[in-house]
Amino acid sequence: MSDNRFGRWLTGRGTAVLLMWLAFALLLSSAVQKSATVDEQSHLFRGVAYLKTGATHFLLGHPLLASSLSALPLLTEPNLQLPVNEPAWTAGDWSLAGDAFLWRLA
Repeated sequence: MSDNRFGRWLTGRGTAVLLMWLAFALLLSSAVQKSATVDEQSHLFRGVAYLKTGATHFLLGHPLLASSLSALPLLTEPNLQLPVNEPAWTAGDWSLAGDAFLWRLA
């Protein structure tokens, strides 16, 4: 009787592990092929710009609180630089300023 119980437990666990690996593989392949991550650098930039300088001229149509909260961990970086000398800063172009912030100054 105990062998049968162990076999059912093992089969149930094996099925669960197999399904978890299948879900992981599907999620990973989908994330690589269909990732919609295109403007996160702009949200991070907007949050850091607001928290460090109080700049509110980078309007995205999203609440400022969400950008500020997501940028809080970045404030622990001592060498963090904002692109205040870039033309995108004075123009209020959050997309170009976000790219400069994350990819060129980091």
